[in-house]
Amino acid sequence: MRINNQPIIETDTHLLIRLHEPFWGAWQKYSWEKGIEGFGLSLALIKRAKTLKKKLMISFPYGRYEITPRKACSQVKKYNSRFIARDGTELYVIPRNACERIGK
Repeated sequence: MRINNQPIIETDTHLLIRLHEPFWGAWQKYSWEKGIEGFGLSLALIKRAKTLKKKLMISFPYGRYEITPRKACSQVKKYNSRFIARDGTELYVIPRNACERIGK
C-alpha cells in the first residue's frame, strides 16, 4: 500500500511507516523539551489507521515506536504541530516521547 507516495506496510494490528530520519529541529519549532525530535506523519496515514482501527508503527534507524491515531491527533492539537511539505502534503509532527518504544 502507498499513501502520499510513501510505502506503508499493513499488518493485523499496525500500519508501519519507515522514516529515513526524524525532524531533528522539531523541539525548537514547537517548543518541546530540548532535543526531542519529531515524526512527520501524513494526515492521510493517520486517517487510514483510524478507519482501520490500527496503531501506527514508526520505524527509523534509531528504533521503532508506536502510537495510536487518537493520541497522535491529541499531540498535534496540544502543540499545534502541523507542517505543510513542499508537495502540499499535510504532515502531523508527533514528538518522539509521546510514542511508545518497541523492542531495542
